[in-house]
Formats: sequence, C-alpha cells, structure tokens
Amino acid sequence: MLDQAIEHYKEALKIRRELVQIDESFKPKLANTLNKLANAYFGKGLLDQAIEYYEEALKIRRELTEKDKCLKPKLADSLSNLANAFRSKGLLDEAISHYEEALVIRRELVRLDDCFKPKLANVLNSLANVYFGKGLLDQAIENYKEAVKIRRQLIETEATYRLQFTTSLILLGIAFATRETGEDRVLFKQLQTEAKAMLRDPAITGSRQYSELVNLAKILDSLVGKSQNSST
Repeated sequence: MLDQAIEHYKEALKIRRELVQIDESFKPKLANTLNKLANAYFGKGLLDQAIEYYEEALKIRRELTEKDKCLKPKLADSLSNLANAFRSKGLLDEAISHYEEALVIRRELVRLDDCFKPKLANVLNSLANVYFGKGLLDQAIENYKEAVKIRRQLIETEATYRLQFTTSLILLGIAFATRETGEDRVLFKQLQTEAKAMLRDPAITGSRQYSELVNLAKILDSLVGKSQNSST
C-alpha cells in the first residue's frame, strides 16, 4: 500500500511543482504533498528520503508562515515530523532542536486556543523521550511532568486521551526510577500505583496499544523492584 501511495504522491508532487512555477498560491498544497510523501517514506523506514521531503516541506511552511501566522500549526507539524525522523535515525541533537522549536509554537497556539493542548502534550512527550535517550533525566522528567499534567486535564473531558495519559504516566515513572533520588522513590511508586489502576480501564484494555503499555509498565515494575531490593 505504501509503495502505491509513494508513486501517487510523486506524480502529484510533479504537478504541484509545475503549478507553483505558474502561481505561488499553490505553495501550501505543494508543502502538503511533500509532507505526505515524507510520511509514506517514514512509514517504510526510508528515513533519508523522509528527511529530504520533510525538510523541503518545512522550508516552504517557514516562508508561508512569515506571511500568514494562521499557518503556524502546519509549521509546528513539519517541525515535529522532521524531529521524529531525526530521532528514528539516531540524530538526537537535531531531533531536540526541532522539537524545541515546535514546542515554542505549540505554547503560543495554546495561549490562543486550548484545542491545541493535545499536540502540545505530544511534543512535550516526544521531547522528553529524546532527552531520556540521551540520559538527560532532569530535562526528560521536566517535560514528562508537563505532558502528564496536560493529559490529566484532557482525560477529565475526553476519555480518548486516557491511553496517551497512561503512556506519559509510565514513562515519567521510569524516568524517576532511573534517576532514583530519595524523593524520586516516593514519586515513582505513586506513579506505578496510578498506572496499574489506569491499565484496568476498559478504554485502555481494549486498545491496540494495550500490550505495549503493559510492557512499559513491566519495565517500571522491574525498576521499582530493584529499588526496593537495594534499599533493604
């Protein structure tokens, strides 16, 4: 399916480029096509090609946003997409740089409208993941904590965010358990207890990601167990 999608996006891309040469008003749709083509390459694990097209989409969206601030959400999407590709390729510093730029825009958008909060939480969680991968636990915990706070607010009105909330909850617990200061021991045990309660939620047990969450929770359980053994 992705191979067919790539061929069709390539064909559309050729037409979009021709149209932009005639009239620059077609640039937004050119950026959209570049982004979709990059998504397809990313889905196939072809990261170099994905990065190439994400970067071109980002360049266009930067130009467009300078003229029309209403396009900031699209710019933030491009930054996050490119950061995801850099992270998958192991280019963590580049990923952090792009996530942080996306984060600035997401915060600005949330100040205008709370409807942007879910994507703010997403970029906070993604940024925390990269910091954790680099062993920068203080920065990871700071961003996980904010993602948990936002997602806790979201689940009060929309049950569909319970999966993302539980993911952030467990990841925060793992980060605390990995850092393991005196205060952290209390906090990651609290997070472990709350995560176990969330994993019994029917909205989560019936999701396709349930097994992944259970595996994450097992990592947290293992870290908590090691901490308890080392303190006795």
